[in-house]
Amino acid sequence: PFARWVARLETRRQGFRGFDGLQVLALLAVEAFLMVCSVSNNLVQVNQLVSI
Repeated sequence: PFARWVARLETRRQGFRGFDGLQVLALLAVEAFLMVCSVSNNLVQVNQLVSI
């Protein structure tokens, strides 16, 4: 999954020539934030399953 994410970033970056760097950074930050949120949600669900 990580390799696929990097490849997606590469293709996305090539399409970003019309954007400025701040917009790219903002989008990356949002994507990273969403990824962290989904990971932490999964961990919470796993912990709830284990504690049952």
